[in-house]
Amino acid sequence: KIPEFKYCAVRVTAGGRFDLEDIEGLEMVHQFNPKIGLVYNLSDATLVRASAGRGFRAPSIAEVYTTTEAGGIIILPNRELTRERSWSFEIGGSQTISEHLRADISLFRNELWDFIEPAFGSDAFVHFQNITRARVTGVELALNMNFFKGLLGGQVSYTYVDPRDLTLDDILKYRPRHLFYISGTLALERVRLGADFRYLDRTQRIDELFKLIIPDGDRRAPIYVTDVHLGADWKCAGLSLTTSLHV
Repeated sequence: KIPEFKYCAVRVTAGGRFDLEDIEGLEMVHQFNPKIGLVYNLSDATLVRASAGRGFRAPSIAEVYTTTEAGGIIILPNRELTRERSWSFEIGGSQTISEHLRADISLFRNELWDFIEPAFGSDAFVHFQNITRARVTGVELALNMNFFKGLLGGQVSYTYVDPRDLTLDDILKYRPRHLFYISGTLALERVRLGADFRYLDRTQRIDELFKLIIPDGDRRAPIYVTDVHLGADWKCAGLSLTTSLHV
């Protein structure tokens, strides 16, 4: 990684990573992935940022070798899978509103080639396949809060995503467009209590063949997830320990 350097109010970080994956039964794949990021401080309270980088993801062991059945749907291996390739771009900024509030906005775009998704094959079974050229664009808005010198903190964020299958000129399957997230944490001296809530809207598109295999297979609904977590720091025999409970 190239060390970052500063010029006036601009900070530039550049680097790269070499990925090599060798999965038994597949051809060895490798790729060099550069990345560059810039941060410009307009003032003590305002900064803008931009980044660009190339990505690489080899198929997972599960995607290559899974053999299973769920709900009458049979999933079989695919030893012809190859790597996903991508370029990602982001531009954003943050504004410190007060000592308690900071707002953030980011615009992102991901270009993907040989995108891996589960799909029905010509044999009527499901396989993970390199099926499409895809593009995912979106915007994320976030508000971070901190009160009483860190005793109470929280975050509220909203993300809009446009996941496109460029091969079919349609939305990607199994993906929502709207995501909402809110969290809060109460941090006492040795105890932390927190709660998170996530909302994902109704999936826009699924595989049409589900309608033929599963009764009401095209029925979809929004997703609501609530997590509550409790953590405590303590000592035993001179060792610092942390215990947590998540529901």
